[in-house]
Amino acid sequence: LDATVASLIEVLDDPNKPEEEKMRACSILSHIGGPTSIQALIGAFATFGYDGFLIFYIGLLIQTFGDEATQPLIAGLRDENPSVREWSANLLGRIDKAEALAPLFSASSNEKNKWVETTMKRALEDLEDSLDRRDTGLIFEDLKSGNPKKRRRAAKRLGKIGNPRCIDALIRALSDENGEVRGQAFSSLVHMRLDAHLESRKPNHPGIDEALRTALNNEDNATIRAFMVQMLEALYG
Repeated sequence: LDATVASLIEVLDDPNKPEEEKMRACSILSHIGGPTSIQALIGAFATFGYDGFLIFYIGLLIQTFGDEATQPLIAGLRDENPSVREWSANLLGRIDKAEALAPLFSASSNEKNKWVETTMKRALEDLEDSLDRRDTGLIFEDLKSGNPKKRRRAAKRLGKIGNPRCIDALIRALSDENGEVRGQAFSSLVHMRLDAHLESRKPNHPGIDEALRTALNNEDNATIRAFMVQMLEALYG
């Protein structure tokens, strides 16, 4: 098997081999699997760095390895060849693995090649966005739980994520039957609104201020209402 892999790698490294033969070699490597095959495919980025079709094909093959490809791609961020670094980052931005966040951030901070740096930063943003969507979706389900403690924790976590996608769910939670859940949703929205103000950004949501005022007016729990008043004073001064 090792001899077969070695011969396939030779095909990839040979500049005189036709494209179809190289694609076939990549396909066979993907079926063989294992660390050596993955590393060979990632290394092929150095050879095919400017051949868009082959690069795309290799990228698809590497993605089929799933979790097994994560660490080799992270190692690719440190490769001496800029094409390997660039395409390793590109794929890490798509694989939805939190363990790639820190290596991508570190690599983008230290990258000297501006083109590669741009790709790394874009991949980092894509990965963060993907993980936010995944985590937020799970928390949305918790916000529907029959357990009020679970709903309150979900409201708190959504506030920490701070993504605009969380706002509608938090506004709905302002009408929760449990006072602690309502209070936590209110607190999360106020903190998100305050963060937007401090960063000189526009409000995260056009209806957030009205929702906060409506929640305060509708609150019949004296303790929760007093808490809401304090939060609004902190927000509006």
